[in-house]
Amino acid sequence: MTFAFCFVVLDTSLLGIFDRFLAFHASTLCLPYASILQDKNYSFYIKATENKAQDFATLLSQRLPASLGFSFVKVEALNLECKWQSEKPLEPKIDVLKWQASLEGEVWEGAILHLNYQGVPCALSDLKPTFSEIAHTLKQGQEVCFSTCRGIKALSLKPSRRVMFADLNSLLSLTRIDKTSAQTLASYEKPSMWVCPKEIFKQELLLAQSDQILASLPFDPLLGLLGKFLHALEMPYIFIHESEKEAHLSYQCLDVYPKDLNITPSKKGVILWHGQHSLKHAMQALEKERHVLIHLSFKEPSCFWIKEGNYKYLLTFQIDTSLPSILKRIQQEPKGASLYKNYKKEFKALCETLEQIPPSEPSENLLDLLGVLSQILGLSPLNDSALVFEHARAFLRHKGPRIDFKIIERYKKLYLDDLAPLKTAMSFHLAGVEDATLCFGVLDSLAEFLGNFIYDTYLNFSVNRVCLCGDVFLEKVFLDLCVGYFPKECTYLWPPFENPC
Repeated sequence: MTFAFCFVVLDTSLLGIFDRFLAFHASTLCLPYASILQDKNYSFYIKATENKAQDFATLLSQRLPASLGFSFVKVEALNLECKWQSEKPLEPKIDVLKWQASLEGEVWEGAILHLNYQGVPCALSDLKPTFSEIAHTLKQGQEVCFSTCRGIKALSLKPSRRVMFADLNSLLSLTRIDKTSAQTLASYEKPSMWVCPKEIFKQELLLAQSDQILASLPFDPLLGLLGKFLHALEMPYIFIHESEKEAHLSYQCLDVYPKDLNITPSKKGVILWHGQHSLKHAMQALEKERHVLIHLSFKEPSCFWIKEGNYKYLLTFQIDTSLPSILKRIQQEPKGASLYKNYKKEFKALCETLEQIPPSEPSENLLDLLGVLSQILGLSPLNDSALVFEHARAFLRHKGPRIDFKIIERYKKLYLDDLAPLKTAMSFHLAGVEDATLCFGVLDSLAEFLGNFIYDTYLNFSVNRVCLCGDVFLEKVFLDLCVGYFPKECTYLWPPFENPC
């Protein structure tokens, strides 16, 4: 009987190495094999009895590395004849069990070539003493340059925004990363992501004026081996710097290891690759089928559109960013005068400063409303929406206060009410709610507003395909919230629509 092992391929550059892996193990079990790629769907066929197919499936579950660009879907039993092959290809060095053995410094033959340390050729049998020396050099505060599969990297204890953790346990112990995201960093691609250190480790891990580090795990075999020696010396991480210096340690990995990828994974498994999140890219990549397009960017105008032939506005943004005008409008609202009177009584110096800020033009960017909020809460003298996200990342619980985001109708168009969120935020601030709690509540309420808006659009227009794009969704704290509020009746389309490996 023929069994088809079905995969989705997002990164075709990985297909060769994974195809070779499957072919090697099929031929090892004396199973004829064949394969075919159609669009992004890859099928690997074996001719086998049910028991032999089960053995092959068990082998894959133990040895095939988890990958962002090559993911297993299902197994099917088929009555199908293929053009069978039986040749045994070279084994690619991606076997999970053998990777673990290599981290013990035992299995390197055929994986590493041209190993040199300090300009002198180094035998594979000398790896352990060499790496012990390198680890001690790093612990003494000296820099060591590695010629890695991603270029020359300088490793040291000198702080940098990029941090390589010795292993998965070190990453989980020192940062606030969730287990799902941590497992994503441990995938074959070994991507990087922005994470917040735990409070007790902030001083040693963070650069000044920063609340996040770009975290990764060792991304090639010898860095993985180094991680073992660092861990033995109670060094759970090392800082990485780009370097143009001559490498102290140079080597060649026989197998291809993916280039550096920066990702934002959500707790529910949605993974966004950084780059290509512009509105233009989304419009080019989407099909002509009807869909909703929501674009949120820190720098570009916000778009809530529906595709019906051409794009049409669902929601219009005209955000007042002039603080004197905003404060005057708040006082003209019902109960607004008493709210501002009490607010000014409590935050006199802040309000006097806000009243003196020069007028500014209205904005079509929803994020500028959060920037105004950062000013009204006293987080910044400037319109800085990024500060709202920074404070929200410091919040350690799961639910903040509810901020009022709502829609109003003017001149037969729907607009976002730009005063309602400000007034509710001022009320909570006046009541003594902490900045981190309040800012998380702002993002939580905005994500809930998006979810409700998408659901209402689905009901009113019968459109269930929704594209969310823009760099705002790369903020993990916001992405997690948006995924949580996304209507189950709808399908989301996240750019960049394919793995940009």
